[in-house]
Amino acid sequence: SWVNASVEKSFLKKKLKLGLTQEFRFDDNSTRLDNFFTELEGSYSFYKGFRVGLAYRYIRNQKNSGNINEQRINADLSYKHKLDRFRLGYRFRFQRRDQLGLKKSEGDYATLKYRFRLKVDYNIKNWKLDPYISMEVYRAQETNTINYIETITETERVSGFEKFRFTIGTQYKIAKFLEIGGFYRIEREFKSYQLFYNTPATYYIGGLNLTFKL
Repeated sequence: SWVNASVEKSFLKKKLKLGLTQEFRFDDNSTRLDNFFTELEGSYSFYKGFRVGLAYRYIRNQKNSGNINEQRINADLSYKHKLDRFRLGYRFRFQRRDQLGLKKSEGDYATLKYRFRLKVDYNIKNWKLDPYISMEVYRAQETNTINYIETITETERVSGFEKFRFTIGTQYKIAKFLEIGGFYRIEREFKSYQLFYNTPATYYIGGLNLTFKL
C-alpha cells in the first residue's frame, strides 16, 4: 500500500505548477515500511496541451542490510487533449536514481529508466468520482555486479524492458482546496529482463493520496 500527501500551487494562470509530496510505501501485505520519500517537483505548460516537468526525490530505503539514502531526478514531457467526455494524457519520463554518500568507485552505479504512460480519464455527467485508467511501461538500464571470486568484483551494464503497470483509480474534490484520491495498481515484471533471472514478480498495490491546492 502507498499513502501520500502533497501540496500544490499554480502560478501564471496555471502554466507553472510547483508541488511537494511526502509518500510512505508499505510491503508484506502492508505490515512493513519498505521506503518513504520526499519529492519537490515543478512543471510548465509551454504550448497547447504540452507540459515539461522536473522533479527531485530524496528516498529512504528500509533494506535488510540497513537504511539506505537514495536520490532520484526525473524529467517529463507530457501532452493532454480531450475527446468528447474522455481526456487522454501521454507522458514520457526519464529518471536517474543512485545512492547518496557512495562513490562510483565504492559501487554506486546510477540506474536509468525510460517510462511511457498512457492515461485515460472519463467525465461522467453529474458524478464527482470520475474514473481513470493508466498503462505504463518501463525500460531500464543498470549495472549488475558479479562476485565469482570473493575478492574480485565484475560489473556489466544491463538494459531492457523491465516492467509494466496497469492502474485504475478516481479523484474526489472534498473542498476547493482539497482532493482525495484512490487507486488499485497491478505491476508485472518482465521475464525477459536479465536481472529477474526468469522469475518475475507481480505486485498488487492499493493507494491513497491527499492533495492540498493552495
